Amino acid sequence: MNVADLMGSATLRMERVTRAIRSEKMDKLEVAGIPGDIRSLREDYAALDDALFSSCRHLRDNWPAFQNNRGLLYELRLFEDSISTFNKAAQAFDDAVTADEPSALRLLADYEASREYAMLSARYTPLLQPAFSYEHSLRSFPAEKHTPLQGLCAEMSGYFQGKTDQELEDALLRGKYGGPRGIWTGTLTQATYFGRHFGATAQVMNKLFTFYGGNSQPRKAHFTKYPPTKITSTDPLAIILSKYPRKK
Repeated sequence: MNVADLMGSATLRMERVTRAIRSEKMDKLEVAGIPGDIRSLREDYAALDDALFSSCRHLRDNWPAFQNNRGLLYELRLFEDSISTFNKAAQAFDDAVTADEPSALRLLADYEASREYAMLSARYTPLLQPAFSYEHSLRSFPAEKHTPLQGLCAEMSGYFQGKTDQELEDALLRGKYGGPRGIWTGTLTQATYFGRHFGATAQVMNKLFTFYGGNSQPRKAHFTKYPPTKITSTDPLAIILSKYPRKK
């Protein structure tokens, strides 16, 4: 499992054990699953520790790429949401153990699970906070748009290079073409999604960009051959494009 899956699993298990310590109302299946939840918290701890360490190292080693890629920054935002939910569950778990130690002892015996997960939260959150703060700064003060596609090229820097906002406005919104072709660095399915968002044909996309396949050989955009079936409204590309108008 990846780090988000591991955190999500640990969060759900901590929440259930917390409710059991507090003697909250639970259904029979939840109660029956508590021993398994505790066992999984113990067994999965090392894997989650390793995954969080790897995530911190990946951010550190690839930070320039994150700074210039809105898609990666959106993934960072989702990662922060997972960390925040995990941290709240770990804190609530530790608070419940402190508030009712006899109940916690009956469930956990000598396994200090709440301390272990609270310390895990405290270890990695400060290391990740600078990256989260940077992502916050980008959405705190959105720049006022003076033209419809202003900012598109900057936000799409992880998908193409070599075009300007004005050139794309002229081509996609007014049907006027100018400037050299850009280089599309995303996938051909992403190019299809981009073209369809703006109501452009594959022929228009081929006028605007040069495309390459996985073997680095030139390709042509082809909407039928490369359908964007796996790109949903929550995909980073879709999130970016949702802020920009289609051709009327």
